[in-house]
Amino acid sequence: MSSIEPVEITPVLQTSSDPLQQLSQCAQSLGVEQRQQCAATLQSITTQMTTAEQLWQDYLDNPTHSDDRFTAVMWIGAERARALHRVHLDLRDLARTLTTQGGVSFRDTVGIASEVDIVTAYDQLKPDETGPQRAEQAITTIVARRQQIEQLIGALSH
Repeated sequence: MSSIEPVEITPVLQTSSDPLQQLSQCAQSLGVEQRQQCAATLQSITTQMTTAEQLWQDYLDNPTHSDDRFTAVMWIGAERARALHRVHLDLRDLARTLTTQGGVSFRDTVGIASEVDIVTAYDQLKPDETGPQRAEQAITTIVARRQQIEQLIGALSH
């Protein structure tokens, strides 16, 4: 049995401070090996985020058509939705690893609460929201998150 406690990873809007900022603040108190491990995990997270971004961009470049506009999956298609879900599961595991390595509790896949989960296409669209709008919002969110993570990787590497 592992002594690692389960971590809540479900994306939840919260008002508490950002776990990535918390990890950045405590980076100097971490040992060199621990900082290197965190940086490697964060690099894996950025790789998964790039995959999610490419899936959303692929949809924008090659849209599918559907009469059912209720969920994002109906716009982007089942294959892309399944691929995004696989990325979500990988990111969830990486968030658990990062929580253990850095000692900061991560509540979602990359530690930032957001209205758009970058890798879930199963949620209901907002009234009058389209699949392309959701994809563009997801890509914007991914880029902003990845930039923040890349800055943290730099801080952990020093």
